Amino acid sequence: MHILSFDIEEWFHLLEHDAVRQETSWSSFDRKLPRMLGRILGLLDETGVKATFFCLGWVAREYPELIREIDRAGHEIGSHSDVHTLIFEQSRRQFRDELRRSKDSLEQVAGKPVRTFRAPGFSLTPPCSWAFEVLVEEGFAVDCSVFPARRAHGGFPNFGSARPLRIGTPSGGSRITLLRVLTSLF
Repeated sequence: MHILSFDIEEWFHLLEHDAVRQETSWSSFDRKLPRMLGRILGLLDETGVKATFFCLGWVAREYPELIREIDRAGHEIGSHSDVHTLIFEQSRRQFRDELRRSKDSLEQVAGKPVRTFRAPGFSLTPPCSWAFEVLVEEGFAVDCSVFPARRAHGGFPNFGSARPLRIGTPSGGSRITLLRVLTSLF
């Protein structure tokens, strides 16, 4: 896991506008991700900096070459869900299904395990803490979904640790490392 990270999604993967929340609407929009990602990768290469890229499974299916480019440059690939769905709007089963689709799509393209996750909009909130157990059960080792304050799509307002934290889950001895977001650029 790298301290610098990026969420890799198209500009129309907005959480605030119902008109673009369904995958069926996305084909009508101009695509900007290949050009913008190229600029990011170029800057990172110039400076010798490595990062974690939290990618949608949708991106792996639409732009497999971009996922391979991120991997070839030596950056880590993590999951940012499959189609950018807020966790608190899903059941445990829906979350697991979307997580599996994302992980499978990313691993098929990258050819290596995906073990880090960040929820869209930092939407892993206290009422859906069950998601940590699902992440462990699905083979994830690190979660970066905890935002230690209220935000538009979630947050853990009383999350106290500023340091990485390992938590146990009800599924036995399995644990996941939580890395809370220290700052936000949005």
